[in-house]
Amino acid sequence: GYMRAPGGSGTEAVRSKRESWNASHLTDQETRKDGSGKEKFAALTRTSPFRASTLVAISPTEPTPDFGVMARQDDFPVIHQHEFYRTTLVGLFSIDLRMLGRFYHIERTGYKHLDTIRREMAEERKLETYDNGRAYQLSLDERKSRLRQLLQGLGRINGGAKLALHYTDVTPRLLMLAVADGGNHLFGTAVGADERTGLAKINAEALKQVAAVYKTSLLSDFHIGLAKGYLDDQRATLAGALKAIRELSEQTTLEIPHPVEAIGGVLRELESRAAEWLA
Repeated sequence: GYMRAPGGSGTEAVRSKRESWNASHLTDQETRKDGSGKEKFAALTRTSPFRASTLVAISPTEPTPDFGVMARQDDFPVIHQHEFYRTTLVGLFSIDLRMLGRFYHIERTGYKHLDTIRREMAEERKLETYDNGRAYQLSLDERKSRLRQLLQGLGRINGGAKLALHYTDVTPRLLMLAVADGGNHLFGTAVGADERTGLAKINAEALKQVAAVYKTSLLSDFHIGLAKGYLDDQRATLAGALKAIRELSEQTTLEIPHPVEAIGGVLRELESRAAEWLA
């Protein structure tokens, strides 16, 4: 999420605010009295609709030490040590569709998203009100567009530290997606490590159990993508689990797509079910 916590207090801070933001719009909702009676600005806070866990190695990994050289022209080279490792990283992410494109202006931590100036901007843009006037919301089309861009970005993510020196493809090799009524993560136990080899292992029984237990809460199909060349020996097991799951929901597609194609499946469902998912 984010926090805007302006520093400073007293008349000088207020005067600076007025000069930079034309703050004749200041109201009691934007300033507060501190213990000495001076004014100071209230913080804006928002919990992000997008949440992501730390990416953690699927099993313990022993790094390999290596040496590199940093050299400048006409200078002595500096030798430094770094470590290499190869592993599968696993993480969870979720998107709070209820909060996507909705902005509150109430006195509650995490829900003070807008000050008076930004509320006036929302009025000028003729944004709809939400939750009995306690929030503004973007149009359904704009909220769909933001969700689409976020999901497409996950399928094409790239980067990392020292990218020019240590180029590594970090796009997802295995991606599991679904829309559900509630905040409990569906896929937290779906991938583990093989006890013998330490390599990633798909827990097909966990997937089938989640599909059965949360059947009444699921608002979408299971969209699972597995890149060919990664865990190929487990593709048949995953296909069998998906076949059992889809028999419960009368789905017919059995082919396991690439993660980018799995995201495309979610986006196709979004076109017809956006009003339900983003309600």
